[in-house]
Amino acid sequence: MSKLTVLEVLTRKALCRLADVGGLCYEITKSGLKRWLYRYRLDGKQQMYVFGRYPDLS
Repeated sequence: MSKLTVLEVLTRKALCRLADVGGLCYEITKSGLKRWLYRYRLDGKQQMYVFGRYPDLS
């Protein structure tokens, strides 16, 4: 899997989740909220941790 590029992020306007390496994701919600997530598994169940919103956390 390749790293996210600036062009990939800037061209997305609606609901999507873009994956980066190691479980890091950039998500854009229906309301336009942009945030960084970390996806991981714990005891076989998928979990998510929200690092913060963009642009507060760039």
